[in-house]
Amino acid sequence: MGMGGAGVVAANTDDALIFNPALLSYIPKLDIDMPVSFGIDQTIIREIGYIVSDLIGEIMGMADITAMSQTLKDWINTEHNIGLDPGFKLTMVSPLRFKDYCMGMGFGIYGNALANLGIGQGVWSPTLDVDVTADGIAMGGLAFEIYSPIELLNPVMVGLSAKYLMRAKVDRYESLFSMLMESIGNPNYFTEYFGGVLDIGSGLGLDLGFLYKWSDGDAGLGLTLRNLGGLKLNYESGQVAIPATVDLGWGCNYGRWILACDVMDILGGGDFPKKIHIGAELPGNILTLRGGFSSGWPTAGARVVIGLKIIRFILEYAYTANELGTYAGQWANYYHRASFTVKFF
Repeated sequence: MGMGGAGVVAANTDDALIFNPALLSYIPKLDIDMPVSFGIDQTIIREIGYIVSDLIGEIMGMADITAMSQTLKDWINTEHNIGLDPGFKLTMVSPLRFKDYCMGMGFGIYGNALANLGIGQGVWSPTLDVDVTADGIAMGGLAFEIYSPIELLNPVMVGLSAKYLMRAKVDRYESLFSMLMESIGNPNYFTEYFGGVLDIGSGLGLDLGFLYKWSDGDAGLGLTLRNLGGLKLNYESGQVAIPATVDLGWGCNYGRWILACDVMDILGGGDFPKKIHIGAELPGNILTLRGGFSSGWPTAGARVVIGLKIIRFILEYAYTANELGTYAGQWANYYHRASFTVKFF
């Protein structure tokens, strides 16, 4: 995310399962990860900063208590939206070596939620606007090389991954006061309530990836055919299709730098610049720096590794943007996202 979401060629860890399964053939060693991550929309942070700066300004200007209370009242009586993005994963990737033949494999369980909570309408009659989409994904992938018929060319890497996706959605607008009153006489109210409004669908999908590199660590091209034939989610209310897409990527090592550029859904319609994701990474033993552009919006990130004798602590941070408009640079939704991982080898 700190690299602008570019990884069709550049992903070199368990993220290969997500971006391009052909990258599994370049996994250097057995790697098991179980990080927990959390993201928050910068909107509420900006709002809190705004109200605090206003109050400080009034205090420094020796404003009376009436002006301060009016500022707080206006802020409380406005609906505030909080965007949350929690996630976790448990993955294992490993190379498979047979003399000079290169293969790789990986398995992963991923969980992620995009939640928007709107709270407002004052202190005495607050309302809650809940809009949540949560995904649980189980994936397995295998990558191998196809020998080139031309001796001077490197082999093409091919990867195939299968995934099972379960998606749950909640979209409700309720009065907090009425929910509280109804729950007083029914201890199972919230369990029954959210069980009734939860819409769950599931389906199977396949991804096919290709990767060609001119030389080890040099420039390469990647192609990912995502959701071959379409991924169909079966809900009680009906079926929803996630369409197939084709993602194209380029990447290279330039000195210590890792550079990458992806174009998502190259065959689909819509604004072309919105599909472009560009990123760069400067890796280090302790500190790794990242930066890029996602649909025209700048992103940044960092990774810190604290290594002890038998254990390593890894903290990662990204400031990333999602384009919500119809074209690049129209309407960005920025997230602060951090993850924490403990590794034993």
